[in-house]
Amino acid sequence: MGCLLYEIWMEIAGENIGVKEIPAEVLGKFLVRTQHLFHNVAQTVLRKPRAKIKQDEYKRNLQLVFTEFKGGSAVCKLRTSAQMTLEGRPYMEPVVTKFFETINAVKFEKEEDGVQKIVDTYPDRDQRIRILGNLKTLWPTKEVRVDYKAKYQQELIYKERLDISFQPRIPRWLNAELKQISQRLVGVITRLRIDGPSPYFYIQEVGSTGVRCSLDDELEEKVITNVKKPVYIEGIFEKHKKQRVAVSIQDLDILETTNMLPSEFPFLSKPVELDLDFDGDFYVATLPELELTLYSETYQGLKEEFEIEMGYLMDHILTTSDEKLSERMKHVKQALPDYINEE
Repeated sequence: MGCLLYEIWMEIAGENIGVKEIPAEVLGKFLVRTQHLFHNVAQTVLRKPRAKIKQDEYKRNLQLVFTEFKGGSAVCKLRTSAQMTLEGRPYMEPVVTKFFETINAVKFEKEEDGVQKIVDTYPDRDQRIRILGNLKTLWPTKEVRVDYKAKYQQELIYKERLDISFQPRIPRWLNAELKQISQRLVGVITRLRIDGPSPYFYIQEVGSTGVRCSLDDELEEKVITNVKKPVYIEGIFEKHKKQRVAVSIQDLDILETTNMLPSEFPFLSKPVELDLDFDGDFYVATLPELELTLYSETYQGLKEEFEIEMGYLMDHILTTSDEKLSERMKHVKQALPDYINEE
């Protein structure tokens, strides 16, 4: 028969959070984000060769469940099956230890020592990025105090606080990692969900299935104000089953212009900036000076339309006499040479 070996307490208190009553929204976020961090830490332990139990069986038997809420705290219990109880100490201990060592690394006196500790603990960059992403969403950014305590057979073995003064370190560390392998995605924010413990939004090109992105507090205002507008995100993307998911987002901002560069279009003498919008079905790019209005279902398609339209202007407008042009096209003909590489 299985028995409880480990318990982890999560205590939340602070500004606008009563000691005896935790708002469901706040509590729910911390519970889910704690579970994400714990399970990802556990995955790195499971991959070690010394694990004697099959990974699938380990995952199935290891459960992180918050079961008690009292006095402003939530009790997290690690439950094991009967078989796992026999091996409980050697297999549970490295997971719990690594969980608390990861939190503690953020609080090293010298920031460079904390960075090195994370690198040493998670030598695989993909794992490291995932863990830092979990820490970023978990670590409080407001006057909220979060403490974790771990007990083994009723004995206190670990205690760590998510001190908000250390929070700015995590985005710096994560961004440094993301710059090594980050990708840029352009699309439209099509829908979002801000209620529930795991808020999310979708960014997609027209006709695609879209990319699901976690919505953290830092991104929430930007996402809400830019729904149905072209945006770009930089981050790490993975394919889960049939859907692309943003594992971590480094940056997100509205895309109000798009640039056509001479490196892409040798006929250009300089970069050309077009105003960008989205009308619900198509991307719309405009360049009033040349009377250009481009439409495309995809952001990349705007480049193809630009090349076609510029080719028409160069082949027809420049070679047509002024007598045969409207006043508007005469202005276009006058302006066009400033954009064209004559070599």
